[in-house]
Amino acid sequence: MTNGQMPKFFAPILLNNRFPALHGLRVLAMLAIIFFHTVRFHWRVAYGAWFAMDAFFVLSGFLIGHILLHAANLSGRSVARFYWRRAFRIFPAYYFVLGGAALVIGRVAPDRLSDIWGELLFLTNYRMTDRHLMNWAWSLCVEEHFYVLCPFVLVLLKKVESHQYRLGLLFLLWLSAIVARIATFRAIAPPLDVIKFDHELYVLTHCRYDELVAGIMAAYLNYNFSARLVRFFAPRKVQWMALGVISLCAVTLFFLPIVFTTDNPQLIFAAAIFFPTVASIFYGVGILYLVSREGPTSRFLGHPSFLLIASISYPVYLVHLYVYEHLIPRLHFAGTAGPFGVELGFLFTVIISVTIAYGIHIFLEKPLLNFRDR
Repeated sequence: MTNGQMPKFFAPILLNNRFPALHGLRVLAMLAIIFFHTVRFHWRVAYGAWFAMDAFFVLSGFLIGHILLHAANLSGRSVARFYWRRAFRIFPAYYFVLGGAALVIGRVAPDRLSDIWGELLFLTNYRMTDRHLMNWAWSLCVEEHFYVLCPFVLVLLKKVESHQYRLGLLFLLWLSAIVARIATFRAIAPPLDVIKFDHELYVLTHCRYDELVAGIMAAYLNYNFSARLVRFFAPRKVQWMALGVISLCAVTLFFLPIVFTTDNPQLIFAAAIFFPTVASIFYGVGILYLVSREGPTSRFLGHPSFLLIASISYPVYLVHLYVYEHLIPRLHFAGTAGPFGVELGFLFTVIISVTIAYGIHIFLEKPLLNFRDR
């Protein structure tokens, strides 16, 4: 250790820092998810953070789209390399946390292991039950399905001659998700309550892929027209228009949970069908704005401290609900016990989750990532 720097062994492997503002967006989305999971039963306003998860879908589409677009020729070899690198990034921490939960929870509740095969195969979102060890991993399943299919989407795009037709195909693919949600919605036996919505529409990959496609579209635009985007967002009027679209989408998404408490079937239908459309516009426009314009928001989100936390955000997501449900109750500020109990529960969930995630990264992820790169 020299000049006060961290010893090499304890230094995390940082994410690529080509788009620093997106690391801040990732961290804020992660904090919003933890806030939603830990506080929503005590603060109704926390339900407004429900759409933070959608940030990860659009971010995945954008970042993975960029990785694949950089591959000049998506051959079988380059696609296999992509899968190999994704496997080393996703599988070790996931199976480590899932295996630990199986050992601990399975000893006291063996019936919780009856559906573990679905979790092992990343099919949690198509078999949502109360017996799952990691129900919140449904979002990882959506992303895994995306990783499998995304290279083939890019291969098809490269067979099309012009940017115009490629973007047109992506736009049609984005719109097609609305048709998929309508068909899924009509297959749900009425009335549509929150549980049915959650299990039979909200978590399904074929009902959420438009957010991932929105990320790919944003990546395609940034990859091929970055200079034009910088010029496009330069005028003050365009900046205000973009912020207006982002704000309108944010307000719509924030108040959307209220719709599901009403008895108006038309409103419920519209909310169920179009919420990913609004979310993909919100995050898609937001990402393009952040990566195309240098401003106070971009500089704040691009602070190096966000990069450090973003680099371990994946294991943070894996462990945060175990921390909240099993460790925090052993402390005396859990729930509403004592002054500031809920707030401290959230705060210590974040602190403990980050600490455990850092350990997982240093002792499990880092050695395997170094092996992968060798």
